[in-house]
Amino acid sequence: MSQPHYEQWMQKYLSELPSQEFKLVPGSGSEGNYLHIYANTSTPGNCRSQGMKECGIYHHKGLDYLCTWGMTNSSIQKEHLESWVRKIEAICSDWHTIDSEYFPSSWKKTGSNGGVTSRFIILNYMTTQQIHNTIQSLVN
Repeated sequence: MSQPHYEQWMQKYLSELPSQEFKLVPGSGSEGNYLHIYANTSTPGNCRSQGMKECGIYHHKGLDYLCTWGMTNSSIQKEHLESWVRKIEAICSDWHTIDSEYFPSSWKKTGSNGGVTSRFIILNYMTTQQIHNTIQSLVN
């Protein structure tokens, strides 16, 4: 059985970031293909399915982004994501937001007052170990 074909940028992370703490699952959405991050353990902040986190790795015009997803107050309450919000506010406080000059103009800026804004860092300037440690801090 042959392995699925993934875009080159996806394959890089799938091969360089194997981990006992998390897994990367290819997906696609309105912003294109991405790698969804799942925790390999049941930790506070999981949502919608076993280990799923509200974050992923995206690629746009040569740059790779680790993004946390924006969330409305109602989704935070419905999915019981209060501990996840506290975690991203602590870990990602100095990351870029949708108002950054580095936010791709083709990505949607949606939402309403309240909730949590998406945050991101650019991975191209980080070592594999730094990327691994950052993701691990989000999932644990």
